[in-house]
Amino acid sequence: MKVANFLKESGWELEINNNEISVDLLSEEIRNRISNVPYELKELMSSVNILENSDATAWFVTNQDLLEKNEEDSFAWNEFEKQSLEASIDEKSKEPIIQFWESHFCFLMSVKTGYSHISIVTKGNEKGKIVFGFEPEHEEVNVLANDFEEFCQIMIDHINDSKFNEYLEQIL
Repeated sequence: MKVANFLKESGWELEINNNEISVDLLSEEIRNRISNVPYELKELMSSVNILENSDATAWFVTNQDLLEKNEEDSFAWNEFEKQSLEASIDEKSKEPIIQFWESHFCFLMSVKTGYSHISIVTKGNEKGKIVFGFEPEHEEVNVLANDFEEFCQIMIDHINDSKFNEYLEQIL
């Protein structure tokens, strides 16, 4: 919660979930997707309902988001995956998209300068790394940090203006 408290002090909207949403309430598909997410990120996701910047253009995905059945005009927790699949031209082109999202979990979404995401790699050699991607090819990502703890520090340093990060500037 250190990062959540820091973000609140920096002007982000923070709504604490006093009745932490247990992972047990999530669907099996979602539980499988987040099974390799680090404890600190799972704790953040379960302990807040809302964690978004002051412009509401960047937000963390929470367990509340994972439970919701999204309407047509709102973002689903897997919105970028859905967009990529809808844009694919045939079944063969869907395969790499499905494989990507089965091994990445998007935990921060942004619409600040177009659709973008920050995700954690959940499987494979890059497991634990934090990556970012932008539309239209959400699956073409670059590494932002080696782990969630390092990502939090990079974000704090960027927001504090102590170390500029060009990617976070576009996302946050």
